Amino acid sequence: PPPSPAPPASRALFGVPPPGLPALVLAVPLGIAAGPARRTWRTAGGALALGGFGVMTGFAPTLLLFTLTRVGAGAGRAFDPAHASLLADYYPPESRAGVYSYRQLAVLIGGATGPIAAGAIASFAPWQFVFIVLALPAFALAWVAATRLREPVRGGRERRMQGASEE
Repeated sequence: PPPSPAPPASRALFGVPPPGLPALVLAVPLGIAAGPARRTWRTAGGALALGGFGVMTGFAPTLLLFTLTRVGAGAGRAFDPAHASLLADYYPPESRAGVYSYRQLAVLIGGATGPIAAGAIASFAPWQFVFIVLALPAFALAWVAATRLREPVRGGRERRMQGASEE
């Protein structure tokens, strides 16, 4: 048999597929900048980037633009650390393990059902339409994160447990 093609350089060097490389590169700078920023807005920004690049993927006229929009959607994943931080401040320490488990379960279910939903949509519409339709929930989540989620006090539960004020 012919030799298999070499893996993409990003996978060979970092163990991540090319669309995940921006998240890897942006994770540290965004994490440093995250200190003073509102985590709910960062969560909204990540969802907005994911939705926006998803819609742009549906309209990409060339392979190069298609690739760039998929890489841009991967950059939206660089905002994921804000989710863990928000969950830590929304829930008491004794229930966090369950909360993080449910979040991870949701990620896995989404990863399993997303291709099924995409296939179902693509069975009656052009494949580009799939990216546009699946971007709509990201816009809805961005709106909820920006307008409805309250920003909890950082470490407030731990401070209360130690008897300190939330300030």
